[in-house]
Amino acid sequence: SCNAVMVALADSGNIAESREMFDKMAQRDVASWNSMVSAYAQSGDCLEASSFFSRMPVVNVVSWTALLSGLSRTGQLQEAKFLFDKMPERNIVSWNALITANAQAGDARAARALFDRIPARDSVSWNSIFPAYTRTGMLEEARRLFQSVPCPNSITWTSMLFGYAEAGDIDQARKIFLAMDRDAGSWNALIAAYGQGNDLESARLVFEKMAQWNIRSWTSMFLACSQMAHFEETRRIFDGMPERDLVSVELGNSFISMYAKCGSFENAKRHFDAMEERDSVSWTAMITADVQSGNRERALQLFVDMIHQGVDPHDVTFLGVLSACA
Repeated sequence: SCNAVMVALADSGNIAESREMFDKMAQRDVASWNSMVSAYAQSGDCLEASSFFSRMPVVNVVSWTALLSGLSRTGQLQEAKFLFDKMPERNIVSWNALITANAQAGDARAARALFDRIPARDSVSWNSIFPAYTRTGMLEEARRLFQSVPCPNSITWTSMLFGYAEAGDIDQARKIFLAMDRDAGSWNALIAAYGQGNDLESARLVFEKMAQWNIRSWTSMFLACSQMAHFEETRRIFDGMPERDLVSVELGNSFISMYAKCGSFENAKRHFDAMEERDSVSWTAMITADVQSGNRERALQLFVDMIHQGVDPHDVTFLGVLSACA
């Protein structure tokens, strides 16, 4: 059907072609409209998704949920809450989307209140609530919740592993790893845990024991090396990494931070200038590096350039700018 083709085009990133097909349709049903709302929402263009939603002759729970999911995914929590409260009907995806949004925002209380109100929970509901506790260090509450999960899956176990790792409890993270059915995600999580604990040797041993590496395995190992400013080892991992262009921004940001840790600030700037794509982390890392090196004028100019290029600064960026002005 035309709707199926539109969805396929949007899923492959061809939203313009999907939109063109929609515009040429002689007759559109609710599924056609939902396809466009979902396409724009998934791409992060919630303004256009909202525009389509507001023009729909008839909306259903899929329409509401598509827009809600987009708002939640892009961190527009207040807008997502407002939409959720207006929904005449909610499905499990709606509930899970708002729980995830609150968890990502670090609001464990709001996430748990929603979780407790769900008429019927699925595995996604359980996996959505865990980050609310693990990311905010509320590990005892996360542990109690974990014990009540009907059938924990690899995502649930890995969420607990990450929680202990981020809290610095590497021993408990390793116990979780040994107790679970391990997949590539859990192996990668343990590598990241050792990296956060500055235990490069253990991270390397886990990496070498893996039956098969994926791009996330390489990235976890790369980040472990770069966090400890092991330049030669970082370069070796980077050179051996397949498909490194798929995570170029993340890796580029790590190189900037690593150069800064080593005091090689001009190399950090050269790497920053060579990056084809930059995000707010890239700009913030370079601004912070210039502040550390005493090059405050350049740090302030970078901030101005960042704003002019439409990149939104965050709290750490402003801290760097305030330090440059001090």
